[in-house]
Amino acid sequence: MKILSPPLLQFCKASRDAAQNCRKQMDNSFSNQECIFLDKNVVKCESAVNQAFQHINLRGCPFQIKALTLCEDEWCHLQDPKSCTKECSAVREALSSCIQQQVFHYFERSDLTTNGTPAV
Repeated sequence: MKILSPPLLQFCKASRDAAQNCRKQMDNSFSNQECIFLDKNVVKCESAVNQAFQHINLRGCPFQIKALTLCEDEWCHLQDPKSCTKECSAVREALSSCIQQQVFHYFERSDLTTNGTPAV
C-alpha cells in the first residue's frame, strides 16, 4: 500500500503567503509581533497537516489508498494514460475527499480554518 506524503504547500498556502507578505511589508504596515504570530501559524498549520497525514496513512483512509493502489497497478502501468485517468479518476476523487476531511478535522482541532489560517 502507498504511503502518502503531506502536501504542505497545498494546505498551508494561505498562512505561508500571509507570513511572507508580512515580512516583505514589516516596515510599512506590519509589526514584528504580527509577523512572529503569522510565522507561528505556518508552523501550526504544517504540524496539523503532518499529523493528519500520519493518521491518513495509518488508519484514516485505508480503503481509498488501497483502491487507488490497486487501480493504478491494474490500469496505469500500461502506456495508456487515458485508461489510467478514466478508470482511476473516481478512486482519486474519493481519496482526495477523504484526505480533505481528515486535514480539515486536524485544522479544526488546531483552531485553524479550512485554508490553514487562524480561526477568529
